[in-house]
Amino acid sequence: MFRSVSTLISARKSQSGKYKKIKDEPEELIITRHSGNLARTRWGIYRRLSKYPKRREYQRLGSDAGDGKPADLESRDDNPRVRTYSCAQLVLEDRETLLRQNHDCRDEDGDKSCSNSDNDWDWCLEDYPVHFTCILDHELSSSVGATHRETSLPEPATFGTPCCCGGCLVYYAELCEEMINQRGSADEEDSAEVEVLLSRLSKTKLLTAKIQSSLTRLETSAGNVQEAIRPIYANTQRLQQLGTNIDHTLEAIENIRKPLDITSSEESIIRAGPQKAGLSEFLASLKRMNAALSELKSTNLRSSQDAVAKLNTLLEAGAQQLELVFRDTLHEDSRPVEPLHYITKGKDKVSRLALINSAVATSLIHLEPDNPSGSIPPTGRLFSDIRGTYITKTLQNLAAASVNTTKKKTPDAIYRQGTNGISVYASCIEGIFLSEYENACQLFPREHWGPVYANTTRNALMEFSKTLRELNSHIKANTTTDCFLAYEIIDIVSSLSFRLVEKTSELKDEFQDALKPIRETAKSSLSELLEDTRRRVSIMPTVPLDGAAVPLTSETMTRLQTMTAYISPLTTVMVALGDGNWLPNGSLSNQRNSVKGFDVGADGRQLLAHYCSDTIDTLLQSLENKARTILKGKSLLGVFIANNVAVVESMIRSSDLQPIMTSNWMSRVESWRKKGIGFYLDAWKDPSSYLLDVTYTNRAGQRPPSGSNASINSAEIVKGLSSRDKDALKEKFKSFNTSFEDLISKHKQLTMEFQVKGQLAREVQALIEPLYGRFWDRYREVDKKGKYVRYDKSQLAAVLAGLG
Repeated sequence: MFRSVSTLISARKSQSGKYKKIKDEPEELIITRHSGNLARTRWGIYRRLSKYPKRREYQRLGSDAGDGKPADLESRDDNPRVRTYSCAQLVLEDRETLLRQNHDCRDEDGDKSCSNSDNDWDWCLEDYPVHFTCILDHELSSSVGATHRETSLPEPATFGTPCCCGGCLVYYAELCEEMINQRGSADEEDSAEVEVLLSRLSKTKLLTAKIQSSLTRLETSAGNVQEAIRPIYANTQRLQQLGTNIDHTLEAIENIRKPLDITSSEESIIRAGPQKAGLSEFLASLKRMNAALSELKSTNLRSSQDAVAKLNTLLEAGAQQLELVFRDTLHEDSRPVEPLHYITKGKDKVSRLALINSAVATSLIHLEPDNPSGSIPPTGRLFSDIRGTYITKTLQNLAAASVNTTKKKTPDAIYRQGTNGISVYASCIEGIFLSEYENACQLFPREHWGPVYANTTRNALMEFSKTLRELNSHIKANTTTDCFLAYEIIDIVSSLSFRLVEKTSELKDEFQDALKPIRETAKSSLSELLEDTRRRVSIMPTVPLDGAAVPLTSETMTRLQTMTAYISPLTTVMVALGDGNWLPNGSLSNQRNSVKGFDVGADGRQLLAHYCSDTIDTLLQSLENKARTILKGKSLLGVFIANNVAVVESMIRSSDLQPIMTSNWMSRVESWRKKGIGFYLDAWKDPSSYLLDVTYTNRAGQRPPSGSNASINSAEIVKGLSSRDKDALKEKFKSFNTSFEDLISKHKQLTMEFQVKGQLAREVQALIEPLYGRFWDRYREVDKKGKYVRYDKSQLAAVLAGLG
């Protein structure tokens, strides 16, 4: 056997490549082996057709005549045809020819290199260095006529022993011929595939050439287009730049012309003067001309010299006219006066009027003896009529302004302190009334001061009372927003009355009567505000389904914050109303020990704290009642209450309500917070109920002694349980996991204030963590795979901590 066909062929090629063409011999002459273009065998001569060194195909020319020259192809009896042979086919054409092939080995120089005779039947080992194995018997057929070279080998020859006997070579040739035939079909398939690939390659090359040609033409066209566009683009850029320059030039010309054109427009105003054109317009015209003149002088253009001269003329004329106006204005208030005349004029008139009044009073004693001495003289009535009319007309504009300033741009806006004109009105009343009282004191005797002063101010007070009634009507119509105006009026008028009474000892009752409607409105406003809170809660279509606080809570607390600016008037109102009387009968006020009715010694700040607490209670109670009908579950209701309480508490601490709402009243707010938290924790009772078990204290080994720090052996506890108890524990763990995870999911969907979120998380952790820790310590070994015991103590603590 041999190693492979490729090994044989490569060895043959290697050996044949060792020889070269015999020098000085024509191409048709016999050459040795496969060198050159001719090959020779015992029965034929062949010429190589292909010029490629790796593709050797031969054409048979003829037979060997024995003289070293090719014989005629027709002179040979066998195979009288022309055919093509490959190198391997040439070697293995005929086994007998292979055995009888002329042995003619030559080296590279063409000299003999082998001592074997031509008649030797065996192959030259130098020609074929590859050793083969003899697999035949050593005694060959007589027709072959060959003897085995190595007779010392045992019979049959051992497999793998080198042998070059003719029989082996014949067998080898037969095998080679069979394998070459098998390889031929594979080579044909490979050749077909190669031809297909070559065909595709040629098409690809053709396509590549066409693409390259197209790219070349495209590049040429692009170059032509670029050469054609470049001048156009350059011209376009120059035109754009030219257009921009023209626009800038026109703009500059317009800027230059603008100061030149200003003279015609401003000349008419200057010629008209400040009296006709108006002082403000006249001054603006001068300002524009000054700017134009400065700009024209900066350009220093010859064409603008005339405009500069004209502007200078106009400015000079305008300045002269302003000087005349300035002079006339100063002359109006610069007339000389006699100082002593004004200093003594008032006293002279008062003295004169006093003498007249005394004479009239003396005359009346004789003219009207029935007239009591204490009655007002005619001069007093004249004084009251004349000065009373003067006072009333002087104050009537302020009365109208006080009513008009109640109008607001936003109807729902809360009244802001000091925006109404009542404070200015009251201040003017104080000044005029005191002045008239001083006049009455200087003109009339002491017993007539009060009556004359009262008669003089009667009409003015009636007008003032009318104004207060109109304001009261407005406040009643807008109690929820303008009740604070009532508190402000009470404060202003009460202070005014106190100061006037202190100096005149008069008109106390008149001012109290004028203020009475406002006081009643202020009293009723306290209960109306509470009722408005209930009404607004009741008309709410819904409450936030995520438990968030409602805007009404912040609006109500803003109203209470505003009340802190009116502590003084509210004190008098609440003292007069009585502690708790702002609430309806049977409400929270009756449940609290309070002072009903008027209490002079009551603390106004404490009463305000009471009212704020009642307002907060009313708000939260109304919200709770509303939420119960809409929100499902106590947990959501608790979050809703806790969120609103958080808003209330935050707005108390960030305003002037904090010093008013002392710890006693803040406890009311705290009770509402606890109520909300209790509602929320009610839902967590379900998972906590699964963590409870029954421990029999009278059985030994059921639990460690109370207070002991002995560790709990879960394995021993579980080992002592029955299968039924173990299944019950597993079901408890499973139910706890379901309920716990459901509540965690719901908790994360709720909207909570920052402080509420942290507070609820701490409360839940304080409730669940100890129970679960104890339960887990005792029964964790009931489920070692984690199917039921899903959380250990640290994992549960981490989940609970994440709630905040």
